[in-house]
Formats: sequence, structure tokens, C-alpha cells
Amino acid sequence: MDHAREDIAARTRELTGRKGADVVFEHVGGRVFEAGVAALARDGRLVTCGATTGGRVNLDVNMLFGRHLALMGSWMGRRADMAAVLRHVASGALEPVVDSVMPLADARAAHERIESRAHFGKVVLVP
Repeated sequence: MDHAREDIAARTRELTGRKGADVVFEHVGGRVFEAGVAALARDGRLVTCGATTGGRVNLDVNMLFGRHLALMGSWMGRRADMAAVLRHVASGALEPVVDSVMPLADARAAHERIESRAHFGKVVLVP
């Protein structure tokens, strides 16, 4: 889902027959965190590991206890966890969303693309 163009909670409910998501993993904070909480099903869990778009959020505590939600913070992981993820990427089981690949010489343009929010996915710089 493109959080900038879609209502994450509404789309999640559409995709799950109105149930919501059992688990949301989000890593940017701000409005995406709030939308992730709203997208959760009863007894759902949200795991967050970042706040690049903002560390402060609005949280409806009634939703938190009314739906029996769990919010968890996570800071990175073990080296073995990263190795396991990379094996999945290498096997093709996980495919990263890449917006664009640019030469390192175009780093400024890459940063401008990110700052203008014109990208969807990762912007990769290559030597």
C-alpha cells in the first residue's frame, strides 16, 4: 500500500473482509503509525522500529483497550536475524520495493527525490 495515496486502515479492512490486520510492522512513525493502529483487528499487534516521519502520534486509548491491542517497540535485531532476512531476499522469497537506482554521482538528486516524497520504495545509490 502507498501510505501517501491510500487510507491504510480502510484498504486493510477491504482486503481482510473487514477484520483488520493481526500484525502491523511499521518503521516510519507519525501518521503511518496511527494508520497502522487503526488497521489492526481485535487482539492485533503493532510493532514499530522507527520514527523517520515523526516520533509523536495521536492514540485513541479507547481503541487500544477496547480492541485488546498490543503495541511493541523493537530496536534492530541480532546479526543472525539479518542474515536470515538476507537469505530470504537472495532466494527471491522477499522482494524489496525499489523506486529507482541511481549512480552515486547523482546522490543529490536522489536525496531531493526522497525529500520531495516523489518516491515509492527505496532509492538505491550505486558506485
